[in-house]
Amino acid sequence: MNIYKIALVAAPLLLAGCGAGSDNQDNKVDGSLVFTTDRNASELSWVITNSRLEVIASGSGYENSSHYEIDFGFDPGGYRIDFKDETGDGLCCSYGEGSIEFYVNGELVLSDNGDFGEFTEQLSQTFVVGDYQNSYAAELDGYYADADLLDGYLLKTALHKIIKQGHTDQGYGGAWDFYSLGGSEDQYYEKDGSILDIYSEVPNGEDPYNYTIGDDQCGNYSAEGDCYNREHVMPKSWFNNANPMHNDVHQLYATDGYVNNARGNLPYGEVDESTVDFTSLNGSKRGLGHDELGYRQPVFEPIDEFKGDIARVFFYMATRYEDVVNPEGTRDDWFEQSDEAYGVFQQNSSDQVYRSWVIELMMRWHLQDPVSQREIDRNQKAFEFQGNRNPFIDHPEFVKQIWGKEGFESAKFYFN
Repeated sequence: MNIYKIALVAAPLLLAGCGAGSDNQDNKVDGSLVFTTDRNASELSWVITNSRLEVIASGSGYENSSHYEIDFGFDPGGYRIDFKDETGDGLCCSYGEGSIEFYVNGELVLSDNGDFGEFTEQLSQTFVVGDYQNSYAAELDGYYADADLLDGYLLKTALHKIIKQGHTDQGYGGAWDFYSLGGSEDQYYEKDGSILDIYSEVPNGEDPYNYTIGDDQCGNYSAEGDCYNREHVMPKSWFNNANPMHNDVHQLYATDGYVNNARGNLPYGEVDESTVDFTSLNGSKRGLGHDELGYRQPVFEPIDEFKGDIARVFFYMATRYEDVVNPEGTRDDWFEQSDEAYGVFQQNSSDQVYRSWVIELMMRWHLQDPVSQREIDRNQKAFEFQGNRNPFIDHPEFVKQIWGKEGFESAKFYFN
């Protein structure tokens, strides 16, 4: 067997949030990709991208039945690694046994041993290197001071007080103004200044359609691509259209009107593929939640690229509005207006807020899809527009410090 050792420590690995490479090796964090090809190595390729979706390392064209060890030096930031096999049989079986292991700072981040998913056509993992920082860090000094040294639901309540103070309701029409000010502008994929629509964006390909900010607002629609409107990540029917949550730009995303309507007031979830009854042109889909989700009811599943964004909105809503989530949790409460809402919110809890299946799902999405530059920028624009921040974008570790510290009932939820 051939053995190859390659060092890529001088590769231009970009700092998340800085937009520039660094040749200074002092702050690099070691990474190591170790893999063995099968007897059809031409099928195999891999790529590492940073939080700006820029390719910082990639590989293909390997020799059959060979062993490779590739070393990296990563700057602090968020990254994603993708392995692909063109014929969809991974590294086993038909053409002999191969293997993959990827380490960052000595910790296993990805392998094909089954713990990270089955490798057939693609195996992917997002990961964060070093301490989380963003380019607005200087403005955050003191903003979260009242939450220092707290964790669990005490931290959540402290954050609630911080982000409630200074929040100014700009009205529902204010969302259009927010989008015009860059709150939903694509400077990250096509980088053309069009609407960044989570239901139509194709991260690694051509979008099926694009919207011009302002010109293409809904209006009437009869198909995808007609116009964009204002999607409540948390459906407005769940809180009976109450303000200020109805107008909160942290949860108001510009999306295609037709797909928004197809989602309706459904919870987000992971769909049983055999039940899919609607799929948008970028792959967002509607169907019954799969058995492992713990919610066998209709749900809407966005593409992987935006699952973390949605999770952090849900954590924000649970924190910003914890004082108006009725702890009695009956169907007559304003946060319990439908079967969908009743299946999402935990009764008798303004601390946990969500049922266990929602927390487990959102925590998983939060980890699988780390904070990106577009979220950092959008959070800053929202702060400038309505006066408060999403703390789970500024400090992703708060999610675990709150919901990971507190025990919650992990039983699955089904309607009778």
